[in-house]
Amino acid sequence: MSFFIRDFVRQDSMLKPFDWSGTATRANYWVLLVIFAIAINCFYVVPSYSPIFDVVLLAEAVLLVLVVSVTVRRLHDFGRSGLWVLLTLVPIVGLAGTFWIGLAKGRPDQATAWPPERRYRVGQGLTVLFGALIVSRIFWEPYWIPSNSMKPTFLVGDYLVAKPVDAAEPLKKGNLYVFGHPGTGSILIARLIAVEGDRVQIKDGSITLNGQLVQREKRADFVESYEPQGAMGYLPRCVNRPKNFGEPCIKQQFTETLPTGTTYDTLGIMQSALDSTGEYTVPERRLFFMWDDRDNSNDSRTGLAKGGMGFVPTDSLVAKPVVVIFSSAGRSLGAFWTWRADRFLKWLN
Repeated sequence: MSFFIRDFVRQDSMLKPFDWSGTATRANYWVLLVIFAIAINCFYVVPSYSPIFDVVLLAEAVLLVLVVSVTVRRLHDFGRSGLWVLLTLVPIVGLAGTFWIGLAKGRPDQATAWPPERRYRVGQGLTVLFGALIVSRIFWEPYWIPSNSMKPTFLVGDYLVAKPVDAAEPLKKGNLYVFGHPGTGSILIARLIAVEGDRVQIKDGSITLNGQLVQREKRADFVESYEPQGAMGYLPRCVNRPKNFGEPCIKQQFTETLPTGTTYDTLGIMQSALDSTGEYTVPERRLFFMWDDRDNSNDSRTGLAKGGMGFVPTDSLVAKPVVVIFSSAGRSLGAFWTWRADRFLKWLN
C-alpha cells in the first residue's frame, strides 16, 4: 500500500480527460479504475426504461474517456507507448494487462509522452464522438436481456440496441419488437406471431395461423451450462434436469417458418398446457406475441388475469431490435472472462 499512499498525493493529472501527453501515477490509475468498475455495475442493473438510464449512460461514457486517458498516461510513466492501451480490449489477456499497467513502477528516466498536437487531435475526436453518441440517442434505444424467455435468439446478458417503431411501416409477423406489458408496463421483447383479425391455435407445440400449419423442423439440441446466469442469477430449465452446476443443460430446438417467410429458432423443455390451446382471434388494434423459449414464459397464450400478457395493444410498441452489440454471461459487465466475443455486433433479422 505504500506506493498507493505515496502516489495519492500527486493527483494533479487524474482528471484531465484529453491530456494524453503527460504521465499518471499508479494511484491515479487505480482510483479511476475502481470508480469505473462501480459505475459499470450500476449501468448493468439500471433498466433501459428507467428515467435515470440516460444519466448513467452519459456518466459511464465520461468515465470511460477518463479511464482511457489515464491509462495512456500511466503507460507513458514507465516508458511505454500509449497505444499499448489496446491490450486492455482483448478478453482475458486484457485483464492481465490491466494489472500490469496498474502495478508497474514509474521510471522517470524512461518516461515518454505523445506530442501536444496529437493530444489535441485525440481530444477533438473524442468530443465529436461524444456529440454523435448523445445525438444518436434520438434514433436508437439500448436494452439488456435479464431472463431466459427469448433463448436462443437472445441470451441472458445480451446488450442490444433498437430503433423506434415507425408508425408508417407495416408490422411483419415473425419480427422482434420491444413493447410495454399491457398490465405492468414493464418493457419486454418478444416475437410477433399474429395481428388483428388473425386466428391462432397451438397444437402439440406447433402453431396454426389462419388455418395453416406453421412449418416446424427439429434441430440439434440446444446445450448450455447449468449455472446461475446474469445479474439476477436465474437458473436455466432443462430437459435432462441436471443436479450440479457446470453440467450440460439440454433443451429441444426447433426451426419455425411463418407464411411470411420469416425463419427463427425456438426451444422446448416439456409438454405443457400451453403446447395445445384453443383458437385465439386477435381483436382490433391488438397483437399476439410469443417468446422463443416456449416452455419458459407466459406470453399472449396466457391472459393478464393468469399472469401472462394477453393481447398487446398496438400503441404499446416501442422499438424494433437491430443488433446485439455486447454480451456478458456473468453477473457483471466487469467480469471480462465471461464476455461472449462471438455475439459482439450480432445483427438481427
